Amino acid sequence: LKLSCAMRAFLLGLSLCASELALNFSFASEGRRYAVVSSDGLTLAGLPVRVRADNRWFSSADGTLVLKNASVSGNGSSSTSEQIWETATGLPVCTSVFSDGAALYFTTTWPRGANGTSAGDADGVVSEFPALDMQALAAENWGFYDFHGNQMNYNLAGRVGQFQDKRIYIDPNGQYHLANATVGGQQGGLVLLFDATGSKSLVLSAASSFMAANVHPVAGDRLAMGAMGRTGSIPAGWSVTFVLRYASGIRPNIQAWGAALRARYGRTEDARRGDLTNTHLGYSTDNGAFYYYETEKKKNYHE
Repeated sequence: LKLSCAMRAFLLGLSLCASELALNFSFASEGRRYAVVSSDGLTLAGLPVRVRADNRWFSSADGTLVLKNASVSGNGSSSTSEQIWETATGLPVCTSVFSDGAALYFTTTWPRGANGTSAGDADGVVSEFPALDMQALAAENWGFYDFHGNQMNYNLAGRVGQFQDKRIYIDPNGQYHLANATVGGQQGGLVLLFDATGSKSLVLSAASSFMAANVHPVAGDRLAMGAMGRTGSIPAGWSVTFVLRYASGIRPNIQAWGAALRARYGRTEDARRGDLTNTHLGYSTDNGAFYYYETEKKKNYHE
């Protein structure tokens, strides 16, 4: 029942028009705390900033990751908040949040790199920024949809508060399976969060270093984002960025998320629009498809 309710809201939201709802990033230097606050009153509390180096964790919560400086530049619809941290062993780490008025872009940078970073779990992370407490969403019965798996062939869905639950998925043949997976990880993709009516949604994904970035559930209602969990070392100057976008509706929010990433990297939709498989009816001869094993009568594969 919970899954069907989540999916019902997802499908309902596909037809709703979107309008952008602003997100703001708030950082309190004194308490080394941050939060994401929306223009309509939604608040997601930030969890401690954490990074791995020298085969251990350093955290802003216990003082092993020390805030050295915090600054804000820009105003209005475009601003950047930057924090410079230093581990107890003297390693600098920078975090920053850029706001373009419609979305927040969270970046972690290692100016001098880092060694001994692996956490041992490929689906985990070796850095946690942002890491967000989503109890506020769970309290209002928000759902989630993770575009998950090889070629997105076993997407995961449920209620916020169930991020760490194992999922049941249906394969292309209609068979049910218990997925040995939770939200995010190596096989995770875009994570969609939506309210009970599908009228509002949050879209969360990597925005850089896509093949080395993970979303990781640290609790049933908490998600951390960072470099993949078996990253053994990080080169000097390397960074990873995640984007969080808030809007009314679901489908338009996903479309706007995609448009923003294409604009960020100078991409267009020309290739997709001109792809023969998107403009004409046809059939597949891929491994496993019917015509991979069979030809039409009295014809070979060439014909």
